[in-house]
Amino acid sequence: MYEAFLGRLSQTQDRNGIQAPDARVISKAEVPSAPSFPKRGLSIGLSIPAGLVLGLMLAFLFERLDNGFRTIAEMEGLVGLPVMATVPEVSVPNGHPFNAADIVVNKPMSSFAEAIRGLRLGLILSDVDHPAKVVLVTSSVPDEGKTTIAIGLARVAASSGLRTVLVDCDLRRASTAKTLGARFSKSIVDVLTGGAPLEHCLVKDDKSSVFILPSVNTPGNPGDLLSSQTMQKAVAQLREKFDFIVLDSPPVLPVNDAKILSRLADTVLFIVRWEKTPREAVLSSVRALNDVHAKIAGVAMTRANNERFRYYSYGYQDYKKYRKYHLE
Repeated sequence: MYEAFLGRLSQTQDRNGIQAPDARVISKAEVPSAPSFPKRGLSIGLSIPAGLVLGLMLAFLFERLDNGFRTIAEMEGLVGLPVMATVPEVSVPNGHPFNAADIVVNKPMSSFAEAIRGLRLGLILSDVDHPAKVVLVTSSVPDEGKTTIAIGLARVAASSGLRTVLVDCDLRRASTAKTLGARFSKSIVDVLTGGAPLEHCLVKDDKSSVFILPSVNTPGNPGDLLSSQTMQKAVAQLREKFDFIVLDSPPVLPVNDAKILSRLADTVLFIVRWEKTPREAVLSSVRALNDVHAKIAGVAMTRANNERFRYYSYGYQDYKKYRKYHLE
């Protein structure tokens, strides 16, 4: 029994030796009050200036990539032509079909109508001694609001008592009839080809006293027709019958029609879409018109966002003061 107890004691001592830890507790662990990583103060201190620098870099990048005109000073400084008016963008009410050219008749106290009247005044003041009787309205590229401005300008002139006619000279892409929402059986092509006399092709505008010489069918040789002697005689006849003539011309860059028509006009009103028309396109168009010795009265910046335009030009705080003078 003694030997059995000694063996049992030896086994117990061997087991205790194996399970005995080789570490000891120095102090008890404490629960931390804040995370050790990441360091919030350092991260915030670095992220704020880094975000500001990145934001400024992106802003300058977008500014450089945006190649349009935003302010009158940019336009006049780069192109060298006076800006007669800035025509605001017109929003479509509740998704219903809406014609912006009707605003000068339906809402004469609106900012849009006031801008069109500013264009009319600018044309008068551009040459007081020799006021323009035939005005050519053109632009660099399509979809800049050229036809809408031409119709509005003709209606404003007619409302002031002038006997006015609007001639759609865009024989390739007739847009006056589409803008007015009307259909015409005779057009300027019939006059130029000898199919009908000028008097039979003039149509009275439904919403004003303006007479319209529309363009309906597209001929095969629009450039030849516009540069013909018949076109010159037609404009001469219109000069005798009317006080103010508006020629709605095709854009300058795609075709040469605008340069041909500029010889028949007393002055040119150049249309530039605000913030959209590329600067190089505007400069190239102005150079092309100057090459044919066209007299450019000035520029109309169209489809401008009123709030953003006032912010770029005069400061955002002034926009509400301007709105007090307009009903729409």
